[in-house]
Amino acid sequence: MRTTLQFSLATLAVSFVVFMGASTTFVSLNVASSVAAGLFALGGSTLAALALTGREWRSSTGLSVVRSADVAMAVLLGAANALSLSHWLSWLSAKLFPQVLLDLFDTGKLLANAMTNRLEQTAVLVAVVVLAPVAEELLFRGVLFRGLTERLGIVASAVISGFIFSAYHLDPVGFLPRFEIGIILALLVWKRGSLWPAIAFHAANNALAMILMAAEIQDSDVPWWVGVVSLVALLASSAWFWTRPTTAPPEFAQRPPVSFFRAVGPWVLPLAVSAVLIATLDARGGQLTRIDLATPLLGKGDEAEEAALVVLRAQARRGDAACEDYGTRRRALSKARLEALLQQWLPKPRSRPRKDTSQ
Repeated sequence: MRTTLQFSLATLAVSFVVFMGASTTFVSLNVASSVAAGLFALGGSTLAALALTGREWRSSTGLSVVRSADVAMAVLLGAANALSLSHWLSWLSAKLFPQVLLDLFDTGKLLANAMTNRLEQTAVLVAVVVLAPVAEELLFRGVLFRGLTERLGIVASAVISGFIFSAYHLDPVGFLPRFEIGIILALLVWKRGSLWPAIAFHAANNALAMILMAAEIQDSDVPWWVGVVSLVALLASSAWFWTRPTTAPPEFAQRPPVSFFRAVGPWVLPLAVSAVLIATLDARGGQLTRIDLATPLLGKGDEAEEAALVVLRAQARRGDAACEDYGTRRRALSKARLEALLQQWLPKPRSRPRKDTSQ
């Protein structure tokens, strides 16, 4: 059998390909479904890799150890970190990047635009608060971090796995806060020998982000005293975990490898059926999504025009307006914003002084 590190790196590479394939396939059909499908494929590919190599998935990832006190404290730790250290790193990132990149990688805006009805809102909520914590922790802490510790120390493994975890999201603006979160999650798994505290921390962080997004609260709107109180809670919950005994994860339980179709089938079949259903039942939604992807709205523009565009999109989604009309309006708005951005960033020609020809 290959070493745990070799298995971890191979699983990481395959999972990335599967995740990108599922996400890009579904994003042309529906943005909300692409979030859920990508994460479902990510978790499925990790579990399939474990099954194909005969590794029992509970003991291999640290899911077999559950302590309610650890889970409860991890929820507090995740919420406190989101409102203090992670929040300040997000603020710093916003200062380091130009506005055009902030608009392009505005996760909150991207998710808000994807949730145009109750079904899409539910899909995004489940994906962000449930699927993301489970699937990403399975891969990055349950497999990758554990594989790295086979050859490296705990600190180096936590830093490297945190770096890869953040880079995996392909979001330069959010890299710093995700990097910090990835390190904490790895240390939680090392300290308690269980994946559940990391899942609880991750879920609390994502749930809080969704709540703030739903309430339309920006990072700059959070009062300073909330950060101070959260920092105190962060330090207290960190100290609680630090004083707990360090517990090694359970040993791998080896089982006979399963066949390829038995390992992969339960994850591929639901994705294929979902893609067919979405393409059939929501053809207009897919057409509008492809228009949105082809004509991004960069920079700031007239709020009234953008609001009118949102109304027109909703009408086109219901069939009360033509999708072509929405596409024409969006392309015109996108072109105007792009020209405005270019005028801001391109150097302005210097006016030459007029030569005095008077005698």
